[in-house]
Amino acid sequence: TTITIDMLFSQIVLFIACFALLYIPLTSAKVWSNCGGPNDTFKLTDVSYSPTKIIKGETITYSVSGTLIKPVTTGAFVVLNVAIDGHPFFKAKKEDLCNSIKCPLAPGVEDRKGTFKIPDLMPAGTYIGNATAIDGDGAQIACFTFDFEVHHKF
Repeated sequence: TTITIDMLFSQIVLFIACFALLYIPLTSAKVWSNCGGPNDTFKLTDVSYSPTKIIKGETITYSVSGTLIKPVTTGAFVVLNVAIDGHPFFKAKKEDLCNSIKCPLAPGVEDRKGTFKIPDLMPAGTYIGNATAIDGDGAQIACFTFDFEVHHKF
Protein backbone atom coordinates (compact mmCIF):
# COMPACT_ATOMS: atom_id res chain seq x y z
CA THR A 1 0.00 0.00 0.00
CA THR A 2 1.33 3.43 -0.95
CA ILE A 3 1.20 6.02 1.81
CA THR A 4 0.62 9.57 0.60
CA ILE A 5 1.62 12.72 2.48
CA ASP A 6 -2.09 13.44 3.07
CA MET A 7 -2.60 9.97 4.58
CA LEU A 8 0.43 10.39 6.86
CA PHE A 9 -0.66 13.88 7.92
CA SER A 10 -4.18 12.58 8.67
CA GLN A 11 -2.72 9.73 10.78
CA ILE A 12 -0.56 12.16 12.76
CA VAL A 13 -3.43 14.60 13.30
CA LEU A 14 -5.73 11.78 14.41
CA PHE A 15 -3.06 10.43 16.79
CA ILE A 16 -2.45 13.83 18.38
CA ALA A 17 -6.18 14.57 18.67
CA CYS A 18 -6.89 11.21 20.27
CA PHE A 19 -3.81 11.31 22.45
CA ALA A 20 -4.48 14.84 23.65
CA LEU A 21 -8.16 14.31 24.37
CA LEU A 22 -8.20 10.68 25.48
CA TYR A 23 -4.83 9.37 26.60
CA ILE A 24 -2.81 11.99 28.45
CA PRO A 25 -5.21 14.11 30.49
CA LEU A 26 -4.68 12.45 33.88
CA THR A 27 -1.26 10.82 33.59
CA SER A 28 1.11 13.52 34.81
CA ALA A 29 1.08 17.22 35.61
CA LYS A 30 4.15 17.55 33.39
CA VAL A 31 2.31 16.10 30.38
CA TRP A 32 -1.02 17.90 30.37
CA SER A 33 -3.18 20.61 31.85
CA ASN A 34 -6.86 21.31 31.56
CA CYS A 35 -7.55 24.54 29.66
CA GLY A 36 -11.30 23.93 29.78
CA GLY A 37 -13.92 25.38 32.04
CA PRO A 38 -16.65 24.22 34.38
CA ASN A 39 -19.14 24.04 31.50
CA ASP A 40 -17.16 21.45 29.52
CA THR A 41 -19.47 18.58 28.64
CA PHE A 42 -16.94 15.76 29.15
CA LYS A 43 -15.53 15.15 32.64
CA LEU A 44 -12.62 12.69 32.82
CA THR A 45 -12.39 10.42 35.85
CA ASP A 46 -9.52 8.06 34.96
CA VAL A 47 -6.94 7.68 32.19
CA SER A 48 -4.06 5.26 31.84
CA TYR A 49 -1.78 4.12 29.04
CA SER A 50 1.25 1.93 28.63
CA PRO A 51 4.02 1.93 27.93
CA THR A 52 4.55 5.47 29.17
CA LYS A 53 7.46 5.99 26.76
CA ILE A 54 5.92 6.66 23.33
CA ILE A 55 7.98 5.02 20.58
CA LYS A 56 7.44 5.35 16.83
CA GLY A 57 6.04 2.21 15.25
CA GLU A 58 4.99 0.65 18.55
CA THR A 59 1.53 0.25 20.02
CA ILE A 60 0.19 1.84 23.18
CA THR A 61 -2.65 0.36 25.21
CA TYR A 62 -5.08 2.79 26.82
CA SER A 63 -8.02 2.95 29.19
CA VAL A 64 -10.24 6.04 29.55
CA SER A 65 -13.20 6.66 31.84
CA GLY A 66 -15.34 9.76 32.14
CA THR A 67 -18.82 11.15 32.04
CA LEU A 68 -20.33 12.84 29.01
CA ILE A 69 -23.02 15.32 30.06
CA LYS A 70 -24.35 16.22 26.61
CA PRO A 71 -24.49 14.10 23.41
CA VAL A 72 -21.70 14.42 20.87
CA THR A 73 -23.28 14.63 17.44
CA THR A 74 -22.19 15.04 13.85
CA GLY A 75 -20.49 18.39 13.43
CA ALA A 76 -18.27 18.02 16.49
CA PHE A 77 -14.62 18.81 15.85
CA VAL A 78 -11.21 19.19 17.48
CA VAL A 79 -8.97 22.21 16.90
CA LEU A 80 -5.26 21.40 17.29
CA ASN A 81 -2.24 23.63 17.66
CA VAL A 82 1.04 21.69 17.73
CA ALA A 83 4.75 22.46 17.66
CA ILE A 84 7.46 19.81 17.45
CA ASP A 85 10.74 20.75 19.11
CA GLY A 86 9.61 24.39 19.09
CA HIS A 87 8.79 24.46 15.36
CA PRO A 88 5.13 24.93 14.37
CA PHE A 89 3.76 21.71 12.92
CA PHE A 90 0.23 22.96 12.41
CA LYS A 91 -1.89 25.75 13.79
CA ALA A 92 -5.67 25.72 14.19
CA LYS A 93 -5.93 22.37 12.37
CA LYS A 94 -9.60 21.38 12.47
CA GLU A 95 -10.34 17.64 12.58
CA ASP A 96 -13.78 15.98 12.57
CA LEU A 97 -14.20 14.38 16.01
CA CYS A 98 -16.63 11.84 14.58
CA ASN A 99 -13.73 10.35 12.59
CA SER A 100 -12.32 8.97 15.86
CA ILE A 101 -15.54 8.23 17.77
CA LYS A 102 -18.89 6.92 16.56
CA CYS A 103 -21.40 9.76 16.50
CA PRO A 104 -23.88 10.31 17.96
CA LEU A 105 -22.38 9.51 21.35
CA ALA A 106 -25.03 9.50 24.07
CA PRO A 107 -24.55 11.13 27.48
CA GLY A 108 -23.44 8.86 30.29
CA VAL A 109 -20.40 7.07 31.64
CA GLU A 110 -17.79 6.26 29.01
CA ASP A 111 -15.29 3.45 29.57
CA ARG A 112 -13.02 2.88 26.60
CA LYS A 113 -10.09 0.52 26.26
CA GLY A 114 -8.03 -0.17 23.23
CA THR A 115 -4.74 0.07 21.41
CA PHE A 116 -3.25 2.64 19.09
CA LYS A 117 -0.23 2.13 16.82
CA ILE A 118 2.09 5.14 16.74
CA PRO A 119 2.75 5.85 13.02
CA ASP A 120 6.23 4.76 11.91
CA LEU A 121 6.70 8.02 10.03
CA MET A 122 5.59 10.27 12.89
CA PRO A 123 8.41 12.72 13.63
CA ALA A 124 10.29 12.03 16.86
CA GLY A 125 10.56 14.97 19.23
CA THR A 126 8.78 17.00 21.88
CA TYR A 127 5.17 17.80 21.03
CA ILE A 128 3.71 20.89 22.72
CA GLY A 129 0.27 22.26 21.97
CA ASN A 130 -3.40 22.27 22.78
CA ALA A 131 -6.56 20.53 21.66
CA THR A 132 -10.07 21.87 22.05
CA ALA A 133 -13.13 19.76 21.23
CA ILE A 134 -16.30 21.59 20.23
CA ASP A 135 -19.71 19.99 19.71
CA GLY A 136 -22.00 20.58 16.74
CA ASP A 137 -23.83 23.32 18.67
CA GLY A 138 -20.62 25.25 19.38
CA ALA A 139 -20.31 24.24 23.06
CA GLN A 140 -16.91 23.17 24.36
CA ILE A 141 -16.60 19.45 25.09
CA ALA A 142 -13.08 19.57 26.54
CA CYS A 143 -9.76 21.40 26.26
CA PHE A 144 -6.22 20.25 27.11
CA THR A 145 -2.71 21.55 26.68
CA PHE A 146 -0.08 18.88 26.27
CA ASP A 147 3.67 18.33 26.29
CA PHE A 148 4.89 14.82 25.46
CA GLU A 149 7.77 13.12 23.65
CA VAL A 150 7.77 10.65 20.78
CA HIS A 151 10.98 8.60 20.65
CA HIS A 152 12.81 6.77 17.86
CA LYS A 153 12.68 3.01 17.99
CA PHE A 154 16.15 1.78 18.85
